[in-house]
Amino acid sequence: MDNHELLTVKQVAEQLGISKYQVYRRIVRGDLPAQQARNGNLHYLIPAKVVEDYIAAGGAQVLSSPRTDDQGLMRVSEVAIATGYSVEAIRRMCKEDRLPHIRGAGAKGHLRIPRSAVDELLSGTSR
Repeated sequence: MDNHELLTVKQVAEQLGISKYQVYRRIVRGDLPAQQARNGNLHYLIPAKVVEDYIAAGGAQVLSSPRTDDQGLMRVSEVAIATGYSVEAIRRMCKEDRLPHIRGAGAKGHLRIPRSAVDELLSGTSR
């Protein structure tokens, strides 16, 4: 394989033996550096060398923790990715006060969830 070759998300998923969604998760978390490309729709291209290095470092078993902002708050979509719940389920948990959250300004302010609450949810010790 040419080290300068660019692979699609589907090709990377096949090499790692994981789903395309899991590849996107690794791109978002910064585990797999990817280049955005536009050929019709927006998609990602990953250099073959990056994939080879990723496989050598542990491959599909490597997954860093989700990114948080400076205050340790996460977006609903980030919490959904980290926990495996759907975005709607996370919003419902917040609405039912089963998951601590902070709402931004305005009637439809964005929800932010503390990282500590996500850790509790993952460990099974949440409300």
